[in-house]
Amino acid sequence: YNPNAGPPSLALQYGMQLFGTTSAATGGLANNSDALAVIPISKKRSIVVGRTGSSDFLLTTPSASAYQLAHADAGSPAATGALDGFAIAIDYEATTTLLGLGWFTYLGAVGDDLCTGVLTDSEGDVVIGGYTTSTSLFAASPLPTPSPSVANSGSADAFACELDSLGTVRNWGTYFGGSGFEICRGLAISENGDSVVLVGSTTSSVLYAGTLITQNTTFE
Repeated sequence: YNPNAGPPSLALQYGMQLFGTTSAATGGLANNSDALAVIPISKKRSIVVGRTGSSDFLLTTPSASAYQLAHADAGSPAATGALDGFAIAIDYEATTTLLGLGWFTYLGAVGDDLCTGVLTDSEGDVVIGGYTTSTSLFAASPLPTPSPSVANSGSADAFACELDSLGTVRNWGTYFGGSGFEICRGLAISENGDSVVLVGSTTSSVLYAGTLITQNTTFE
């Protein structure tokens, strides 16, 4: 909506449906797609992240240079996971209703993966947060050094990762969780850009096994 239109009327400037028609997992729901977070990065581009159960999400395929070309749960039983996260760069011109796809990538492994938060840093790289039941979301390097966690510790872990500004390369990625269920519900980045802050929820009785913090180290 155009805030400059102001009361008493609002003007819808653009809109876009995000969906697919073919279920990735056997027995899954093809139309189970949701945009869960968005951030405008310029007057002509926004980044949208979310989840999808579609192997033909957006009725297209990512470009050959995309970080992840296909839905990771394709052909798997829905019971083992039916959802992958996604990240999309949407381009638009404010004076028209035309929307374009800048880039698109899946983000997931065998399991359920949801992208729930997104921000960009000063270099234009895209930091994504979410949660996952997958055990191989970050099976390969690169990881942060030191990394809080290189493996899923419970039924679901929160995660954070960074893609380059074109959605083609993962700069780093990490799980974050205990033995229970963790969800990342929001992200922030430090002023100097060298730290990412995750906020969320946990059912774990011990989330911090070390001396990371000095208070509230157990679930209450």
